[in-house]
Amino acid sequence: MAPGSRSARARGRPPGADAEVVGVDPGRDAAVEDQLRHLAVEAARVGTFVWEPAADVLSTDERFREALALTREETAAGISAVVGRVHPDDRERLLGAVGAAVEERAEFSDAHRVVRPDGSVAHFSLRGRAVEGEDGVLRVLGAAVETTEVHRALEEAERLARLEAERTALRARAADELVTRADVRLLGTHLATLVVPQLADWCVVSVVEGDGPASRATMTSAGWWHADAALLPLVERAASLAPEQLAQAAPPPDQVDTGPFGLLLRGRVVVLEAGAAELVAAQLPDGGARDAVVELDPVGAVLLPLRGREGVVGVLSCFTGRGRPVPSGEDLELLVDLAVRAGLAVEAARLVTSQQQIAEALQRALLTAPPQPDDLELAVRYTPAAHSAQVGGDWYDAFVQPGGSTVLVIGDVVGHDTAAAAAMGQLRGMLRGLGVVEDVPPAQLLARLDTAMRRLAIDTTATAVVARLEQTPAQRRAGTTTLRWSSAGHLPPVVLTPDGRARLLGGATGLLLGLEGITGGSWRHEHTEAVPRGSTVLLCTDGLVERRDAPLDVGVERFVRAVEAARTHTLDDLCDAVLLQLVPRQAPDDVALLGVRMHPQPHQAQHRAAGPPDAAHGSAHPPEHHPGHRSGS
Repeated sequence: MAPGSRSARARGRPPGADAEVVGVDPGRDAAVEDQLRHLAVEAARVGTFVWEPAADVLSTDERFREALALTREETAAGISAVVGRVHPDDRERLLGAVGAAVEERAEFSDAHRVVRPDGSVAHFSLRGRAVEGEDGVLRVLGAAVETTEVHRALEEAERLARLEAERTALRARAADELVTRADVRLLGTHLATLVVPQLADWCVVSVVEGDGPASRATMTSAGWWHADAALLPLVERAASLAPEQLAQAAPPPDQVDTGPFGLLLRGRVVVLEAGAAELVAAQLPDGGARDAVVELDPVGAVLLPLRGREGVVGVLSCFTGRGRPVPSGEDLELLVDLAVRAGLAVEAARLVTSQQQIAEALQRALLTAPPQPDDLELAVRYTPAAHSAQVGGDWYDAFVQPGGSTVLVIGDVVGHDTAAAAAMGQLRGMLRGLGVVEDVPPAQLLARLDTAMRRLAIDTTATAVVARLEQTPAQRRAGTTTLRWSSAGHLPPVVLTPDGRARLLGGATGLLLGLEGITGGSWRHEHTEAVPRGSTVLLCTDGLVERRDAPLDVGVERFVRAVEAARTHTLDDLCDAVLLQLVPRQAPDDVALLGVRMHPQPHQAQHRAAGPPDAAHGSAHPPEHHPGHRSGS
């Protein structure tokens, strides 16, 4: 039996088991009982019928015919007229229920739709029973009641519940997603996609530029959206006005408080139930934006201020077209809620932007261009983390010592904010000052920096590796250079030799900088490597090789393979290729990369008489070698 229909026998109960037994009050005769039944039927607006399947004889009452919009002549022709009124999608199920009841001499019930001649659809509930009379004729007795109003009430309740669920979901999305947008323009676009199409046909998000008070002259568009993707270019034109163009159309100062914009600046919500196109167009200067608004032809609009803690930081403009009412009631309350959340998010994003600008200025001041000694080529790269204040604790440096040796430094202060950048600036400056005035070897340089941090109470920790390129006259003739390096918990250098092979140098690394107050001093070990001219030395911070989904060894191996893959590139192109291959678009950590290529040298005797090399050639006799230096002395 089809869903939605049932029979008593199919449920394992005898025919008539569901029938209500009505007791007859001895004080009331049969005529009274008939009148009461008639009143009950009338009150319930029940229509009845009797159908003899064998002869296809149908008898109906007036209520039944009115409900199905049938004439007496149509029903006199048999059951086909009634079946023809049943909605095609419900017809097979109803016929199945009636057929099963006829076969089993049982009850049946069904809820179905009826299509009237005027095309309107009504909902009915039908109950019936197949009985065999004393005359041996099988008849189907039925009663039908229209349930359209009940059905509509249920549909409306479901619609309202669905809308409330959508509003709740939208609030949850806004609460979760708006606060994660640190870029104002990304935030504006995301807010627009939250509003459209659920609450408006299209919208524009405008924000205040700079730190001054909100005015037409400081507003700029930060995002827009339209429910019809084909109309997005029009919305973009409507939203593309520069602040100075908006200022041209601004009302006189003595009238600014009387119009919609004045209300917005005072934190009021403006609702336009009609005439939005004319009003908005009148506020715009002649040109593409005004023409776009006229073509979009909004009827209604809701303009909401985006308020931060210090005042209005933007405006959310929502528009509806013909056939869609302007948001009101709970939808308007939801828009106000979104505007409140968005205002705080815009203010927070502007604060982050301000921090980014400060951090970028600090970065430019601290991460200067490296020197370019003769026979050496240096290149540096810095990529900020995607979700920080654009600069963190990573740094690089290179300088030439008095004896002519070139020193390479790369390090990473713990943290990813302006505080880490400030600490990085202190360490970089101290290490440079310690290393540039005399020929201090790498291990001793790190040890002195550790001691300086303790004595100056610099409360931070950092990793670093210091490398120095040294060359004796004999090495110059042989075409080699000594790479002397020492590490404070940092990744060792990677060397790419002229044969195209790259490898990570081995050797022990010491403790991080900044732990001398705990350890009382630690040994800083040095390592040396004879490197042929034509080689490339690369130093990087951990952001290039560390990934949450892979061990460090895997990241280091990827780095080495990436260097080998770019072995034929120029130094600048090699650095770019390595970053492009290893750093994701949304980098989780900042990355510093320092590369030096040691170009082949002509024979020293061809350029000058024997004697100490000068700094112009980036080489020097190495100072007395100490295998290790202890901090804390």
